[in-house]
Amino acid sequence: MSRNKILVLGQEKNNHAGSKIHWKIITKYYTANVEFWIDETVSKDQLNYEVIKEYEKEENDPYENWCLENGFEYVDLDLDAKKNVIDSSERVGIDRILEALQSHMWEGMIRVSKENNNNNNNKKGEEEENKESNKRKEKIEPSFVMPSKQEVESMYQHIFKDFDEDDGLDKVLSRISSIRERGKSLPDEERRKLAASVAYSFSLHMEDNK
Repeated sequence: MSRNKILVLGQEKNNHAGSKIHWKIITKYYTANVEFWIDETVSKDQLNYEVIKEYEKEENDPYENWCLENGFEYVDLDLDAKKNVIDSSERVGIDRILEALQSHMWEGMIRVSKENNNNNNNKKGEEEENKESNKRKEKIEPSFVMPSKQEVESMYQHIFKDFDEDDGLDKVLSRISSIRERGKSLPDEERRKLAASVAYSFSLHMEDNK
């Protein structure tokens, strides 16, 4: 059974409890099939308006701190939050959620072929991507420049070049630590690109060791 499930919680106008929504993710690096699993939801009509107003007055800091401590990312869907974003290139709200889901390494994902002579498959993938985009009336793209295939492969060689040696794992961890430290001094866009290179290099490593 696939583990590519996205649990959806919260309130919605109608109750969709138990529903499953299929989503085929198509990027320049891979395609993957995932499902949104809708848990029990409460109709907005059943919510007390005064209670919600009190929650809206609260600061987000406690929620953000809890997420950081427990390995989650807090994304504020409030449209007004966009006014507080200094870097206009940074995605917020639903755009950030889509960006994060697209960057995840999903189980059973199919890597795009490294060969450039498979034009038919590439064209078919583009057609499928356009079809999916039209259904959702939006095109999902990362808010930063993604690393090229050459950059990903170079990062893969840098991190895992001697992984099979006795102390290979220690070397890998040491290099990742160095990359993390280097990323702290980079601008936001370059740091995101560096993180994507590392993530995709791990994908290459998992594929090569299947």
